[in-house]
Amino acid sequence: MSDRKFRIECDLDYGDSLSYQDSFKWYDEYDRVADNYGHGDIGLDVTDGSINGEEEEEYDDFHGYHCHETRSVYCHGCEYYCDVENLDEFIWIENLGEYHHESDVTECPECSGLFLEEDNFHSDITEEDYCCEECRKKAEQTYKKENWHYSDYDEEYYEHAGDITVYRVWNNILCEYEEKNISVESGNKLLAGGELHELDGILYDIIDEETGLPYAYEMNEMTV
Repeated sequence: MSDRKFRIECDLDYGDSLSYQDSFKWYDEYDRVADNYGHGDIGLDVTDGSINGEEEEEYDDFHGYHCHETRSVYCHGCEYYCDVENLDEFIWIENLGEYHHESDVTECPECSGLFLEEDNFHSDITEEDYCCEECRKKAEQTYKKENWHYSDYDEEYYEHAGDITVYRVWNNILCEYEEKNISVESGNKLLAGGELHELDGILYDIIDEETGLPYAYEMNEMTV
């Protein structure tokens, strides 16, 4: 009967559920009829579950339904098209100009900016992830100030107290030695090179060349 022409009344609208049509596969939305010979302007033989046409609604392939408007979003590295009215699970990343799923987004503990977990800058010192190298360095410096030990000579922080020792620096104005910190490594190098002097287990930056002793050493000893 493929040479015969058939028409049936059919009242369909966009969004209505539609099963596959192999006979009455042409739909005339103005006359509200379907036929088997191509009079209608909308094909029903190829369908994703609703009628197709120029005014077809867009498809949210993340949630799985038709909607008025979609926009691209990303979830676990995959791109989807999501209903613009249903973006609650997605977060706008300003520097990327993209929406990403909340499970992929992290807040930087240093600047509170948002970034993707996969783009993190990890710190072995603080054991946290940051959005950029600058934030990581700032956080590490703050952590060191609060938890590590500072060497005046090296102008650097050291994790363990045993890495730091004390040496005495002569103050010409006050005419006395001041205690400063220096790393054990630097202290040993300066001592070996003659730039530091050791007496009774104490390091000095300069000593009295005439006596070979630290300045005011005898006076201090007598006082003691």
